[in-house]
Amino acid sequence: MATLEIGAGRGALTRHLAAAAPANAQVLAVEVDYDLIPGLESLSAELPCVRPVQSDVLDIDLPGLLAGHGIETRVRVVGNVPYNITTPILTWLLSQSTCWDRAVVMTQKEVAERLATRPGAPGCGSISAFVHYHATVSRLFDVGVGAFTPRPRVRSSVIEITPRDTPAVEVADKDLLFTVTRQAFQQRRKMLRGALRPLGADAPRAVEDAGIDPTRRGETLSLEEFAAVANCLHDARAVT
Repeated sequence: MATLEIGAGRGALTRHLAAAAPANAQVLAVEVDYDLIPGLESLSAELPCVRPVQSDVLDIDLPGLLAGHGIETRVRVVGNVPYNITTPILTWLLSQSTCWDRAVVMTQKEVAERLATRPGAPGCGSISAFVHYHATVSRLFDVGVGAFTPRPRVRSSVIEITPRDTPAVEVADKDLLFTVTRQAFQQRRKMLRGALRPLGADAPRAVEDAGIDPTRRGETLSLEEFAAVANCLHDARAVT
């Protein structure tokens, strides 16, 4: 089983991953900072299973990277995700979910809470709908600020993400689903009939066609209800 590490840095976690790796496994240590690569190369000389990869992870074609290293099975993903690009990294990962079977990543605690919250529950957001459509998410544990040097100003949590074999709900157009959820949460204090109006006059009507009270707010809708709205909106636009 190969491991993909996002943000290997100076190799502190990389060393532990390599030590725990089974025989003939590989640890692909991705690091964007070119100045840190020599340290990872030195670690690779000590632990041959480590494979330094100098790149912004968002620029990586994951199937191509795995093929280039002769990896034919799904990898495990591990990393301390930079907090300011958590959403782009998760979007990148979930767009290539056939390449990995489990991701354990550390992110900002508040973001982790939102990611783990199912749509419709207090504290959810548009990212909750996006992630839960593609995967299941659970918070594993929190990490105190004393574990870092220097001490950060934000709290951290480790979460586990497991891609679904099939999406959580059936929709005619998943991009339209995410457009609806983003718009609903963009103005979360607005009722649905007002929040979705920028998508066109047919959007508020789609809410009613889906059997949902248009005075509800987006943060109260389950993923299944969002899917119903998106499907009604898709059907309405297909006949116009």
